[in-house]
Amino acid sequence: MVAVDPCPATLPGGFNAIECTLFLAMVTAGIQNYFEWGAGSSTLLAAKRAQSVTSVEGSRVWADKVRNGSLPSNVNLRYVDIGPTKAFSWPIQTNTTRSREYIRAIDAVPPQDVVLVDGRWRVACALRARHRLTAPNGVVLVHDFDRREYQVLLGPFRQVAREGNLVALRPREGVHHVSEAYEADPSR
Repeated sequence: MVAVDPCPATLPGGFNAIECTLFLAMVTAGIQNYFEWGAGSSTLLAAKRAQSVTSVEGSRVWADKVRNGSLPSNVNLRYVDIGPTKAFSWPIQTNTTRSREYIRAIDAVPPQDVVLVDGRWRVACALRARHRLTAPNGVVLVHDFDRREYQVLLGPFRQVAREGNLVALRPREGVHHVSEAYEADPSR
């Protein structure tokens, strides 16, 4: 029998092999709860390791495509209507009420061991996730961390690992940040 590498050169949806390796190092076998904004290959990888996977997606078309790929029974894929979207779930119009529903979707689940932020409103989502982690080892992963607008997260979080454009963050003690300031801009 031939072993299948869980981290091929690239995964559909954006992770490269080195980012995938960090992802799997953080999403260790047997973790209880995993949450993500942005469904795709990460959803399926997490489903093989976590007992419970919650994925939030803002594009109905992409959510339906991921669902039609036959999701494992431990995955709860939740579509949150952020309005009409372009490619990569970019909203055509920003609607603060809809963006808040998307960002605050994590409030409906128990504390999480690992949270991946790979959708829209990444800064606001990471800040929201900060208060929904299992302590003290909960981790927030942010994809595409090379973008300047995401560097603000290094105030309320400390970087514990980075491979490529995927970073692993843990909350800093005593640092409080208000996520509402970032809820209106889907590019942040």
